[in-house]
Amino acid sequence: MPTDLKATIRRERKRWYADKVLIEGSAMGHALLQEFKRETAAVYQGVKVLSSKLDRFIPHTDWIKSGQLVIPTDKPWFDTFRRELLAFPDSAKDDQVDALTQFAEYVRRWQDAYLDTDPTTGRRHGRIRREPPRREDRMRFD
Repeated sequence: MPTDLKATIRRERKRWYADKVLIEGSAMGHALLQEFKRETAAVYQGVKVLSSKLDRFIPHTDWIKSGQLVIPTDKPWFDTFRRELLAFPDSAKDDQVDALTQFAEYVRRWQDAYLDTDPTTGRRHGRIRREPPRREDRMRFD
């Protein structure tokens, strides 16, 4: 396992004062999780991905558009992030969108509130649901 990746994760966690680090359950992710859980089990959490990036992103578009998520526009990384978000899914670069999707799923499950969206049309009803729609069950957290 690349030591520089572990060092980068530790450095970024410290830099951003992260109390939770989500790690995708890929081959590399499983190994990272095993090592990190020996150190600080409550901080690192695995994410099991069960569908495509697009299928995972769609249920969160209402939340992102609703204004409940605040993304600072004055940061040096914002333009790159915005371009990637707007180009999705027709771009080779989509790691930040995927990270946003995993963050959104984690935060929304923690808040236990979802905007009610028709799964067929994607049209928002504007009600708050206290249980996740079935489409959002495709991503599980360990």
